[in-house]
Amino acid sequence: MKWLRNASIRTKLILLAGTAVLFALVMSSTGMIVSDIRMIRWATIEQLEVQARMMEFNSDGVLAFADDRAAEDLLQSMSLQPAVEVACLLGTDGNVFAAYVKNDDQPLDIPAQLVEGAHVTASGHIEIVMPVREDDGNGELVGTLYIRANTDNIAAHTASQIRFIVLVSLVSLFVAVTITAFLQNAISRPILRLSEAAQVITREENYSIRVSREAKDELGTLYRSFNQMLDALKSTHDEVALQAERLAKEVGVRKRAEADLLIAKEAAEASNRAKSEFLANMSHEIRTPLTGILGFTDVLLTGGDDGDMAKRIEYLTTIQASGKHLLTVINDILDLSKIEAGRVEFEHEACKPDQFVQDVLRVLQVKADEKSLALSARWETQIPRLIYTDASRVRQALINLIGNSIKFTSQGSVEVIGRLIEYQNRPQLEFDVIDTGIGIVEEQLVKIFEPFVQADSSVTRRFGGTGLGLAITRKIARGLGGDLTAVSEIGDGSTFTLRFDTGDISGIPIITPSAAEQPHTVEAARPAARIVSSEINVLLVEDGDTNRKLIKLLLERAGARVTTAINGAVGVEVALRESFDVILMDMQMPVMDGYSAARRLRDCGATLPIIALTAHTMTGDREKCLDAGCTDYLTKPINAELMFAAIERAMQTAAECDAVSAVADMA
Repeated sequence: MKWLRNASIRTKLILLAGTAVLFALVMSSTGMIVSDIRMIRWATIEQLEVQARMMEFNSDGVLAFADDRAAEDLLQSMSLQPAVEVACLLGTDGNVFAAYVKNDDQPLDIPAQLVEGAHVTASGHIEIVMPVREDDGNGELVGTLYIRANTDNIAAHTASQIRFIVLVSLVSLFVAVTITAFLQNAISRPILRLSEAAQVITREENYSIRVSREAKDELGTLYRSFNQMLDALKSTHDEVALQAERLAKEVGVRKRAEADLLIAKEAAEASNRAKSEFLANMSHEIRTPLTGILGFTDVLLTGGDDGDMAKRIEYLTTIQASGKHLLTVINDILDLSKIEAGRVEFEHEACKPDQFVQDVLRVLQVKADEKSLALSARWETQIPRLIYTDASRVRQALINLIGNSIKFTSQGSVEVIGRLIEYQNRPQLEFDVIDTGIGIVEEQLVKIFEPFVQADSSVTRRFGGTGLGLAITRKIARGLGGDLTAVSEIGDGSTFTLRFDTGDISGIPIITPSAAEQPHTVEAARPAARIVSSEINVLLVEDGDTNRKLIKLLLERAGARVTTAINGAVGVEVALRESFDVILMDMQMPVMDGYSAARRLRDCGATLPIIALTAHTMTGDREKCLDAGCTDYLTKPINAELMFAAIERAMQTAAECDAVSAVADMA
């Protein structure tokens, strides 16, 4: 009875009083009921015996003369007794001479052996057996009178008594509990006050609290003893607190100094480790392609190609590949930095999922063909015709995953399996990139998604790479509402699973996409095209001598006439003095930057296209250039084809605007 031990004194007192009253009532009521039942039963028996004697007195003649009709009339008088169920006269041979049955369907059921007198049967009935004799009971035996009566009146009376007693008991119990609850305050309330005071003192450690009770009983003595104990405790506590305060100050100062020193040491060591690891990785990844660029450049500058055009092309191809690799490293680092800094804003525009899968396979087919790998894609389910996501980031993620699988697969295949799923009540696209490559050990599966981490140190030496691709891809997936996971076995290949939200596709038709397997063909390299069929005038504003020479060379080879300026101030002066078709404007320059130069030209009424050239690729940089007055935006290092395409777009837009203006003037 743990709950009883933990109950309050108030509850215990009430339970005690209630239990005592209830027990007394039950005992007394039980005795009354038992006594009442016994009295009623014997009263019933005595009444039946009197009735039986009267009937026996009148039955001797009936039995002597065998007058069965008179016997039945005589027995019929027993109907005046509701409790009598059966009454009968038996002959000396034991056969029934006449009988009365209360219910017609009730059997006589007379015992085989009759015992003279009145007694109660096991079934609760009262049976009376009385011999009938001649001459008022003193003569010869002429028969037997048998009466059986039920005790329903006793049961009904008992039930009524029990209901009455239960009602009285409940009322008595309620009254007793109410009186006890009222009176117990004299005992429990002082104890509760003492307990509350002790809890407050323990919680607040305030030993100045005192409890007061003027009674001279045991509780009053307890209150006085409690206050005396508090006086002693307060004195001791104050002394201990004073000493503890002095000690705590000394220990606190020492611990804070040690903690600060430890934190500073750990932070410095962590910073040094992170810096060393970052610098080591960066140094390796940047110096490796730089070695190729600078080394083969030195070879060409010193005539190391021996005038052999094949060697020269080989060396230049190596320089170009190293430069592209270096650009990839820088882009990966910038992408990772932007994502971790939260400066990447993911777009949600309509795009066709089957289209960007085909685009990715078309881009990577050449790499697969170089290693004789089968590259294919298929859809397991129907998909929406359109989804709403950042298509460029999805392409980047798929290119990273598929390119990674191609890199680590020497033979066999790379397969992409796409499906539409529902994840946490949201529609998502899921792609499995399955390869037959070298596989990854289980303990390395988690680490491969960390920046600059690959399966082991030999991987970088064998396959190259920065170790940033998977980290970037997982962050892209999570930024698009999904995730990137992987399973792998050594020697049996790997499966990378990419999933992301599709956006709201309610109302978008669900289609069965066509197979996305790409033919093993490689598009022939296209020769550099001219910008336009006739020469155009281009103003190039660029402070970097190398970039200025390179861009001028590319433009002149494409058929343009190029005028250069070394900063924004010179560029504005030249642009206002001469006539140009388009301006290529670097945005970071001394004296006057490109933003200020573009605004100055627009303020002066210049309407010619201005294309921004910038190394800034963070979120918002494009908008910043357009807000300054530029009409387009190119990132460095400059890609010749993208630059020519931007100039063509600018020229076409300018021509359309001129045509509209001419029509308006004619009207």
